[in-house]
Amino acid sequence: EPRDRGADDVLPQPVSGVHVLDNDAPGIVIQESNGGTLVLEGNATTGIADNYTLRLAKMPTSDVTIDIAYDAGQLTLANARLTFGATTADGKAHAFITFTAANYNQAVTIAVSATDDSALGIEQQREDPGISSIRHSVVNASSANEYDNLSELLGVEVHDDDTAGVLVRQ
Repeated sequence: EPRDRGADDVLPQPVSGVHVLDNDAPGIVIQESNGGTLVLEGNATTGIADNYTLRLAKMPTSDVTIDIAYDAGQLTLANARLTFGATTADGKAHAFITFTAANYNQAVTIAVSATDDSALGIEQQREDPGISSIRHSVVNASSANEYDNLSELLGVEVHDDDTAGVLVRQ
């Protein structure tokens, strides 16, 4: 039988997280889809691609260029606003994006996919799942001074398609 709840009755409260961004300080803001970034080698039918967004936290006093460095042997990035540079001796590919005072707070969605081994000629060599890093660093020489020396790291969970298995994503 229902009863009236009194002031002393306590109901459980849901737990929630709060992430506060300070728009008074310069920063690189990365927002992952589904709370993480996960990719699986394969084609458009068998692979899993993911994405994340990138923007600046505060209006810059002049343009800000971000160097996005990643392992080209593991990952492929895509967005029409990216300009791609050369791969360096350490195997890092570089993509660049520039934010202005007019678009600093407009999130840019960057698509991430796993580089398939077959494209590298090493198909059927089993690889354990791993984390591949994407480093977002401000190019100091061509950016607003308040953004100098800022960088953010994004870890991407990379899975191989050369062995049978089940990948569960919640």
